[in-house]
Amino acid sequence: MATKAGKRVETKDEKRTPDYVVRARQAPDSEYWQTIGAAWTAHFKDGTTGISVKINNQPMGWNGDCLLMRPKEAE
Repeated sequence: MATKAGKRVETKDEKRTPDYVVRARQAPDSEYWQTIGAAWTAHFKDGTTGISVKINNQPMGWNGDCLLMRPKEAE
């Protein structure tokens, strides 16, 4: 992590740990939840915050429903 005028600046080579994991049911009637992506808190220059989401894969027959959950310690 580099610093610029006392502020933290992330370099391209650094990987941030996700604030959330994106999970979806493996199938609409399944009890199994599959991790399909990650999400990070985003801070914008105007002072607002949001969440940046990266979906890496989709379960077969996925209806688009998903949850943002805190990562487990082992992930």
